[in-house]
Amino acid sequence: KANSSFNKDISNWDTRNVNTISVMFQSNNAFNNGGVSIAPKSVTLNGGVSYNSWNFAPTRVSMSNAFDNASSFEGVGLNSWSIQSASANPPNSFGAYFMRSTALARSTYDQILIDWAPKLASMPTPNTLYFAPTKYSSGTATTARGTITGYGFTVTDGGQYY
Repeated sequence: KANSSFNKDISNWDTRNVNTISVMFQSNNAFNNGGVSIAPKSVTLNGGVSYNSWNFAPTRVSMSNAFDNASSFEGVGLNSWSIQSASANPPNSFGAYFMRSTALARSTYDQILIDWAPKLASMPTPNTLYFAPTKYSSGTATTARGTITGYGFTVTDGGQYY
């Protein structure tokens, strides 16, 4: 079970050898990464150790339920994750309840759809992405969502915003 009060900046985490983030922040109502983006970035530690944070390559990582019911989490930076190396464990559940009931803004969800659409092309299907109850915008986000479902993904969200 997640520490329900953890809300520290994890943007520098080295995830190169991580094989699961499943349920990592599930039901943590405080977590929002300390208010900063968790987009991958170059990190150099004291002593000269360098790496790119939130880079899951070359390992296969399971992400199901990672932020499920983390009601304060806004998801800023997720759009730039290298999700091509994500895996489904159990099979066909890569994004099962990935970000259900979070504080994901429509503009952030739109960017995730747009940036993830080409990255998901090589993932096994059928598969699931869960972002409910967040709604997506018309235009490019709608097209990207259509591309993702065209690959064989089931996308559960709040539908299109009108």
